Amino acid sequence: MRAARFSVTERAGYIGRVRTLSRAVAQAYYDSREKLGFPMCKTAAESFVRMAGPAAAESRVQALSRSVTEKYNAAKAMQDAPTMKVPAYKAEK
Repeated sequence: MRAARFSVTERAGYIGRVRTLSRAVAQAYYDSREKLGFPMCKTAAESFVRMAGPAAAESRVQALSRSVTEKYNAAKAMQDAPTMKVPAYKAEK
């Protein structure tokens, strides 16, 4: 049995329909979880606090906060860094 052949435009249309359908499915799933109040997210956070203790949870939050702050500061420093001119390359004849 031979595989069906699609033209470029048919292929693009098919991919577009699949993407639209998958986006709709993902949105419906998100909406259903939101309606329930995202119970698994709350449960996971609560279990971590129960297992590790409130102090460990607080230190984890602080560590993540420091990490985000450091990354932001590094990105900001790169934006503020002076630029330098690079001379144009001239090929020898």
